[in-house]
Amino acid sequence: MRFVKFLVSTIKYCTIDQLRAHHKNDSRQILIFDRPVSEGGGTLGESLLGKKEIRESEPTTANPSQFQASFQNECLSQAFTALSQKQQLITTLCYALCYQDNEIARMIGVSPQAVCKMRNLALKKLRLDMGRG
Repeated sequence: MRFVKFLVSTIKYCTIDQLRAHHKNDSRQILIFDRPVSEGGGTLGESLLGKKEIRESEPTTANPSQFQASFQNECLSQAFTALSQKQQLITTLCYALCYQDNEIARMIGVSPQAVCKMRNLALKKLRLDMGRG
């Protein structure tokens, strides 16, 4: 009987601790799109999802040259041409078409870690080239 009471109280207090930890984490790291927009109870994410429109300047293909043509900044365009073909493709798939690393990895036949590394190298190279230009 004592052992059962011990198990019940242990489970109860572990559950309470876990709920407190989750509540603390949720209150500290609120997602931007989950924040309420107004008193009506709607969130920013809900309002954006309802009004999502694809502008003509946003490319809808995986062609890096079309993605580059949508750039309004000339320095960015020149820095993008300095990237390797693979870096251009990964950057286009990631930022123009919003693919995740594991999806891109499946498409081009490499590991998600390689995609992440290539994307980060491309971003670093773009920052350096734009800083010089």
